[in-house]
Amino acid sequence: MELFGANKKSKIVDILIFVLVACIMFAFAKVNDVHAAEGTVEFGSETYETYIGEEFYVNVNINSEYEISSYEIRVKYDNERLSYVQGADAEQDGLLILSGEGFGRFIQYTLQFEPISGGEAGIMVTSAALMADGEEAASVVESLDKAPIVVDGADTTGVSFFEKQEISAGSNAAYYTDSGIPLVKKITDANGKEYRVVDVTDYEPDTDLWKYKNSTVTYQGVSLPCISDADENVKVLVAIDENEAYSLFAVSADGNSLYKVGKIEAGGETYYCISSNACLDKPVISVADGGIDQVFYGINANGQGGFYKYSLSGKMIAWDDDMDADGLEVTDEATRADVNADVSKVMVAIVAIVIIGLATFFIVWKRKHRKDTGTGSVSDMTGNERRKQYFFVIRELTSREIKRKYARSFLGIVWSVLNPLLMMIVMSLIFSYMFARSIEKFPLYYLTGMIIWELFSGATNAAMTSLVDSKNLLLRVKLPKSTFVHSRVYTSLVNFGYTCIAYVLMLIVFRIQPSWMMLLFFADVALVFFMSLGIGYILSILYVFFADIKYLYSVILRLVLYCSAIFYPVSSLPETIQSLIGFNPVYLSIYIARECVVYGNIPDISAWIKLSIASVVSLVLGVIIFNKKQNDVMQKI
Repeated sequence: MELFGANKKSKIVDILIFVLVACIMFAFAKVNDVHAAEGTVEFGSETYETYIGEEFYVNVNINSEYEISSYEIRVKYDNERLSYVQGADAEQDGLLILSGEGFGRFIQYTLQFEPISGGEAGIMVTSAALMADGEEAASVVESLDKAPIVVDGADTTGVSFFEKQEISAGSNAAYYTDSGIPLVKKITDANGKEYRVVDVTDYEPDTDLWKYKNSTVTYQGVSLPCISDADENVKVLVAIDENEAYSLFAVSADGNSLYKVGKIEAGGETYYCISSNACLDKPVISVADGGIDQVFYGINANGQGGFYKYSLSGKMIAWDDDMDADGLEVTDEATRADVNADVSKVMVAIVAIVIIGLATFFIVWKRKHRKDTGTGSVSDMTGNERRKQYFFVIRELTSREIKRKYARSFLGIVWSVLNPLLMMIVMSLIFSYMFARSIEKFPLYYLTGMIIWELFSGATNAAMTSLVDSKNLLLRVKLPKSTFVHSRVYTSLVNFGYTCIAYVLMLIVFRIQPSWMMLLFFADVALVFFMSLGIGYILSILYVFFADIKYLYSVILRLVLYCSAIFYPVSSLPETIQSLIGFNPVYLSIYIARECVVYGNIPDISAWIKLSIASVVSLVLGVIIFNKKQNDVMQKI
């Protein structure tokens, strides 16, 4: 069957009819085609500047790709700073409506305003819908224009127009969240997290607070509603994050900084803790801000504020209270200071006696050695040779360990100086923003903790494998087995000595003034050394009989590390955890070093007592276990 007629004439007619039908169908499809009235709505200028009382004009330009059939544009303006005069089709509570039936592809409105208050006003398109000829539905304009309007004059509002729009975004009521919380200025904490300040003037925050007074504070040049204590010594902003979780921020006296408000439960009472730097009136505080006895401003549930410190034993006491750090009754603050000073002087005296004793022993031993060499006494020569052999082996083993550690390193032992400095820089960059306000001299705070920690962890870890690693020497040489443990601990002490070069350099950089209290640092290191030696004795025996102790001890060391407050302040932890950390001997050693070297304070007596007990018990227990099991070592390795 043929599509067209059989003859030529019929075929031509059929073709013409087919073309005509196709054209009619195409034209009908174009007429009924639903095309988008794509367009733009823009203001006549990107920004405006004006004065109070001076009328000005804003052009609104509507452009479309097609002939506009109808349109509806909604424009919001700052009705707190601007008074609408004329130009729109309708106005309602800060919202202008531009609507009608248009012609052509361009429509222009001229809006007239009169400024009534200074500040950062603004105007913005909130929605725009255009319908072109032949369209069945209006299309929405995607890009909505906005323009700031700077009004010269006194600002009675305080928060910019666009900032308020951000606050009220997604809310049915201006400047309120969906749950009805009134908000004002946006603030950012030290970590860069954004919050919105709650307007506490006519709203009671749904969170735990003290019996506060409503007040105002100027932060970064803007007056904001806040709360204060009974004496109005601190001004605190109540803020919420994006999840509407509450946070409290104290504003510094100069109005440029924020301090996070913490909370401590002590003695059955709640205290809201604020940095003393946020106080309008504060006493001269000599205690280091980052030390164990950190002084801060505390507000109780009744709104009464005062200066407190959190003691080593986990007690919170008034800063001018007649109690020492452990609650020991003394007559006055001067007497309390004398208690710690006397103990510290005793420790300095002990250090001096030990140094003089060692020097005397070395001199006497040298003279006796020369005398014995001249007389040729066989028995004495044997004793001297044994002592010489012992010290020679210790020295050689220590030298070997150091050389082996840096065998393939170009800088060698210099890394003992560079490594703590580099780690200090890295950790300072990471944590200084977090703890800069709560820890004074954070780089030194961290470095002091790290070098003490490296001494302890390095000595105990190395001592643990000393017997197994020295199996060949134990089989060939008749030496006390303790020699190998000693050599590992001495090696860590030598590395610590090189590390102290970097430490001294940083003390100079931070301009730490020398004082007699720095001598306490040597007593502190001595206690850590003996404690490490005792633990090293125990670990070396355990590793011979139970090799898995190596992995178990690494977990224990990690726990001790996190409980030693190397890079964070203890006062930031809950009360129970602070009390537990107060019994960690590694932390106690770090605390003593920081107090006597970095902050120039006399360490608390209880820290000396606890650390001394831990060192003596570790050493005695280690010697007993080592002597009891050392004869069985050769059967196991």
